[in-house]
Amino acid sequence: MPSGRRSDTSAISSRQKNAKTISPSQAFAAAFHLGSDDKTINTANAPGVALAAIQGLNHKLEAALKARDKELSQPKTASAALKRALAASDARFTAIEDHLQARLAAH
Repeated sequence: MPSGRRSDTSAISSRQKNAKTISPSQAFAAAFHLGSDDKTINTANAPGVALAAIQGLNHKLEAALKARDKELSQPKTASAALKRALAASDARFTAIEDHLQARLAAH
């Protein structure tokens, strides 16, 4: 190995030494602001935290479903417009066809 260059493992361990870590209890305290400190998690808070998590997931699901429904409705709107345009073209074609047949019958 060239001098002055560390191996990948020494670079990783150096980063790990300098990295700020956060414990699960600290993450919990930061997210929910419950308890007297960030060192412990009180099990009495578990039902409320579970409910908050369920509500958060439900909100995300509802937003995703709303976006999907909007996305799915766009082709239906375009399809309906195309069907109306096709019906109008069919009506014009039929009128032209009827006109030509009437002219041919007159000759």
